[in-house]
Amino acid sequence: MLAAIGITRRVGKRTLLADISFELPAGATATVLGPSGSGKTTLLRTLMGLEPPDVGEVHLDGRCLARPGLHVPPEHRGMAFVFQEFTLFPHLDVQANLHFGVRGRRRRAEARDLLELLDIAQLERRRIDSLSGGEQQRVALARALAVRPRLLLLDEPFSNIDSMLRDQLYERLRTWLAAQGISTIIATHDHKEAFYFSDAILVLRDGVLIDHNPPRHIYETPADAWTAEFFGAANFLAGSTLGPLAPGRSLEPHGRYLVRPEAFELHTDGDEPNAQVRSVIYYGAHQDLDLALTGNSAPLRVRCAGTLRLQAGQSVRIRLRDDVAPHPLPFAAPE
Repeated sequence: MLAAIGITRRVGKRTLLADISFELPAGATATVLGPSGSGKTTLLRTLMGLEPPDVGEVHLDGRCLARPGLHVPPEHRGMAFVFQEFTLFPHLDVQANLHFGVRGRRRRAEARDLLELLDIAQLERRRIDSLSGGEQQRVALARALAVRPRLLLLDEPFSNIDSMLRDQLYERLRTWLAAQGISTIIATHDHKEAFYFSDAILVLRDGVLIDHNPPRHIYETPADAWTAEFFGAANFLAGSTLGPLAPGRSLEPHGRYLVRPEAFELHTDGDEPNAQVRSVIYYGAHQDLDLALTGNSAPLRVRCAGTLRLQAGQSVRIRLRDDVAPHPLPFAAPE
């Protein structure tokens, strides 16, 4: 198990990480999600031992790796780190890079299987400096996996890989990591990536850990309004506005509630329309609507099936789905 206890990292007067504490069970995967400059890479570098914390401790499998007066070097931590910059040997071929740090014929044979896993076996004899950015990224990932670390740290590991191949690699890597029981932390700005891999998501903003929970919990009941919007489109509705759309629900009229766009049912036939379509963005499987509620013209974002044929100016009827519980906001919703 990994345990970070009160990690604080400063550079001059700037605090890059502020009192970060969390645990990652053995074999679990967490993602660190946040905007640029939130501290994602700094957190990974601190866990790896590349940047010592000014305050706090790092423990892995019961062994203390960092605390005031103690700093275990990165090469003795049992971790592997895939940097955004790859850190490969450009003058060597893929095989030589993969075998760096891997000893024994059997381990090297296993390492070659990783090239198959990441769909780069055909590049084994190619020099690194002849590869594309996405190919180099997969070589760096294969090299990290080959050493079978106790903790794998990945910094934006799929950023240079095209979306079609990325989806295939997601499934392969998740299956491989689960089979090996390797604890993994992935720093990313990609929500889909975070939801796909995570047993838990760590949400960072300005070096502060805003939320640390399973993906569904963070999406449906976020810690604050900023987190709600960071994870996708959100409606922040007064109870008096939401009440007519959720008959039978007990809502505080002056309260504020988070409701996701997909939480509504929409009907184009029947009596008593209660909203008008202002715009439609069609994505194929689904479409996003900008609606105006009848009576008060309150804006509402709704996501519905792409099979419905809708157009601007059309009147519709919407209601909150019976299986959705509006999330009361104990915080001020953004303007």
